Amino acid sequence: MKLSAGTSKLTVLNPTANTDYTILSGNVTVNVVATTRVVTITLPPEGASTGETVVVTRAAGSTYDVHVVPGSTLTTPDTIDGSSTAVEVLTATGPTWMGVAA
Repeated sequence: MKLSAGTSKLTVLNPTANTDYTILSGNVTVNVVATTRVVTITLPPEGASTGETVVVTRAAGSTYDVHVVPGSTLTTPDTIDGSSTAVEVLTATGPTWMGVAA
C-alpha cells in the first residue's frame, strides 16, 4: 500500500499561555498552556469552516483543564456533537480534542 500526504495542512497556533483564545478559521492545531487557570478555547464558526479540521491540545505540564466550546454566528448557534452548550474538557488523561466542521 502506498500512502501519501493530503493536500490540506494544519497551521500550528501557540496562543499566549493561560489566556482564553478564539480560533478564527479551521485547518489548525492549537497548543494550549494552562498552568495558572482554566483556559477556554472557542471554535471558529462552522459555516465558514465546513470541511476544515481543528485540533486542540492541552500542553504537557499544564496543571489546569482546557475547555473547548462551540463558536457561534449571530443567527445560528454552532454545536459540538449536536449541542450548542457542549463543553469538551481536556485533562491530563484526555489532552486532545479534534473536530471537523460539518
